[in-house]
Parts: sequence; C-alpha cells; structure tokens
Amino acid sequence: MMARLNTPGLFGPEAEDEVIAVYRKKVSPLFGIAIVAGIVVCAAVWLYFRRAQYLIATFVAVMFAMLPLLLESRREIIFTSTDFVFDAKAGESGRVPLAQVTDINETSAVHLMGATPVLVPAVQLVLTGGQIRTVPLDYPDRQMILARLRESIADRGRRAAENG
Repeated sequence: MMARLNTPGLFGPEAEDEVIAVYRKKVSPLFGIAIVAGIVVCAAVWLYFRRAQYLIATFVAVMFAMLPLLLESRREIIFTSTDFVFDAKAGESGRVPLAQVTDINETSAVHLMGATPVLVPAVQLVLTGGQIRTVPLDYPDRQMILARLRESIADRGRRAAENG
C-alpha cells in the first residue's frame, strides 16, 4: 500500500496523491557544530555575567541563529504518481506535474544556507510553454532524483508513442 500525500494548505485542496518516493535533506553537520557553539557561548555568558537575563537573551539569540540550519535540514523532494514536489519548509516550494516536464538540465543555483548564499547543484525543469523551474538538488540522493526525473520523461514519451 502506498502512502498518501495530502498537503491542502501548500498545494491546494486537490493535492492528494500516491507518494512514490521521498528524498530528504539530511541534517547538516553544521547543526551539531552550531549546538556545541551555542552551548559554549551560553556557558561563557553565564560564567562572565552571572545574570539570568543575559543567559536567557543569549539562549534565545542562539536558537534564532540555529533556526535556518534546522529548516534547511527539513527540505524534501517528493515524487507522486503524477507530480514532482519540492518542499523547502522555508523558502520556495512547489509542485510540478510530471506531464508538463519536457526537458531536464543539470545546472547550479544560488541557495541560502542560513544567511549565506552558496552555489549548489540544481536541476532546471523545462515545462510545456517554455517555463523553467530551477530546484536546488544538494541532496545526498541527487543522482537518484535525476534518474527518477529522466525516467518519468522517458515513460511519458513511451506512452505518447504507444498512443500516437
């Protein structure tokens, strides 16, 4: 039995479909370093000032600083029976019907890691009508995602040849 994707708030009330594959961005090693650094900073503030309000303010600032790293680690790419869904949790998310994808090009794109712009591998989806959607693909399973996209286009081409 396949899982169901039901994301009405993000993709519309009709967005219920069978999930074929989910690719998640792994937790960045920077997140562990950020936690250790946050603990060290909080400890240093406590040892230096010995005031609870400074410690609380520092803790809140450290949590806000780590939030982008946490959100980054929650990004997903989801293949359903009909769509390619990229869910950024914070940033651009979208849903592209696989039937509209005419070509796939590997490229690079600027992606924000926290507040720092970084050049990462990406895929350009060329859609019917000439529209182009660029999706960052800095996932450990990048090659599998590209292969699944190419397979989807090839399957659609085979079905069109059989029917036409």
